[in-house]
Amino acid sequence: PGGGYELFVTTDNGISWNSLDIPNQIISLAADPLDPNRVYAGTKSGLYVSNDQGKQWDPVISDIERGVITGIGFSSDGKTMYAFSTLDGNGMIVKSKDGGNTMVKTQGQIIDARGIWNFAPGRDGEIYAIAAQQVASGIAMSVYSTHDEGNSWVLEGTNNSELALTNES
Repeated sequence: PGGGYELFVTTDNGISWNSLDIPNQIISLAADPLDPNRVYAGTKSGLYVSNDQGKQWDPVISDIERGVITGIGFSSDGKTMYAFSTLDGNGMIVKSKDGGNTMVKTQGQIIDARGIWNFAPGRDGEIYAIAAQQVASGIAMSVYSTHDEGNSWVLEGTNNSELALTNES
């Protein structure tokens, strides 16, 4: 995923589309499940928020404001936002319980993660992450889950046999 330079919105079930001004190249996009007007955009220059369905964007001022944001998602109750931020090649999973104003690095991290392309809630409160990881043979795509708000991450599946073997318990 390289990101997009345009964002379109429809208000008539897809009959017509309007282009929106965006703050930077968008890599990840997530709608706030608790506020239908609020949208978050992960860009090459940080995290942005719109409170009017994408018409105007403001930077979220936090510890990750300068990093590249490759993934954004929410817990099943919508109260916790997860994001992946990378700055100078160092990536980390962060979470926020206040709309991104305070971002906290999760205690657990996915080893050698170069990007997380999506976070998705599970039925029982778990969070799933689709991660790109650096391995000896290149980049592996993997699915991880956490059942404790990011304190630990468990490999659920990968396209790399070496990674699968090293993560077996």
